[in-house]
Order: sequence, then C-alpha cells, then structure tokens
Amino acid sequence: MWFNILKDKWAMLTENILNDKLPTNRKKYVKFSNLDDINQRMVRFYLEKGKHKSQHRKVYLQQILSEMSKSSNTRFDLEKFDEPNRRYM
Repeated sequence: MWFNILKDKWAMLTENILNDKLPTNRKKYVKFSNLDDINQRMVRFYLEKGKHKSQHRKVYLQQILSEMSKSSNTRFDLEKFDEPNRRYM
C-alpha cells in the first residue's frame, strides 16, 4: 500500500485525505468528510504529527486508517445510503 511515505509526499497525502481522495477502498474506509467530529480531529492530529516526526509516519498512517475504518465510525451509512436510515428515526 502506501506505508513508506517520504517527507515530500506527506503534504500530498494530507491533501488527498482531507479532499476525500484517499483511502480509495470505500468498502473498508469512510471518506474524511463523512467522519464523526472526533474522528476528523484525530486524523488531523496524526497528519500534523507526521509533518514533524518522520520516523513515526508509518504508525500515524496506521492510526489514520484505524480512525477512518467503517468499524470505528457511526456515520459511514451516509456514504452507503441516499436517505437517512429510517429505523433510527
């Protein structure tokens, strides 16, 4: 995948995540814009940490993917359904 990220590529990775271009596997991951507020804040936190601590980027990327996984999000149904899930209303 894209675990070996060079310093000059981290900014591109950050931009692509924040613009919903990465990660591309929508069966497993949620777009950044559809994450809960707390998940968005954590993704931003790990992206910011990765700017300054290049030796930990692999760990930060794994944490970002964990935050963006559908299993850790309650809003992933926004991507799957056009209308809100009526059984919760």
